[in-house]
Amino acid sequence: MASPAARVPEWPQEEMLAFEREVLGFYLSGHPLEQYREVVRRIGALNAADLAARATGSRVLLLGQVSAFTESATKSGNRMAFATLELVDGSVPLTIFPEPYRTCATALRHKGPVIVKGRADDSDKGRVVLAEEIKPLEEAVANGNGNGDGNGHRGEEAAHACRIRVSAAAESLGALFASLKAACREHEGRTPLFVHVLLPEQEVVLRVKELGVEPAPALVAKVEALLGPGSILVEYAGRA
Repeated sequence: MASPAARVPEWPQEEMLAFEREVLGFYLSGHPLEQYREVVRRIGALNAADLAARATGSRVLLLGQVSAFTESATKSGNRMAFATLELVDGSVPLTIFPEPYRTCATALRHKGPVIVKGRADDSDKGRVVLAEEIKPLEEAVANGNGNGDGNGHRGEEAAHACRIRVSAAAESLGALFASLKAACREHEGRTPLFVHVLLPEQEVVLRVKELGVEPAPALVAKVEALLGPGSILVEYAGRA
């Protein structure tokens, strides 16, 4: 009688996707940036189709992951780089000239998602982005620099309010509030926090005076996991 096969724990999602890309050349079971689609929408980042439609020289903002990176020397001996930025719906080549490369060389080696600001350009190989600033996503959002693409979207304003909407009809309301408080405690910051309690015929707004938050993507993801998409809103100056 054959012995039962050993049970092998499933690989973590990120590791499995990395192996798929390495072995197959493409992602099979998902995409590592899929979880950031809502973040892309919130900060006004462009997808591959939007980028292709932008005029040459337009300022752009992208959220992606660096999948290839090479360093080069200019004729004057300065260092610059070329990279490929994976987007959730495609990829785009990046050119990083010496001056911005001095400040973003470390970010180019970051394994997670990054925010890229720059300008759209065209080369003999198609659309490229001349990167002017590259930062890890968490750092960019924490510093208020992850918002806007230079074309009228939010600019580099810091968040001035974070609003969470909770239905009073939700089950286990006490436990839900406890989970929300714990999530916010993990992302304490200077942005004022408001909780909107949705009653059958009215909405009660409570200012959480003892706690401010840093409305990073990780906090948004945690709140929406508890309350559903659209349950958390980050407001910026001059916008509702």
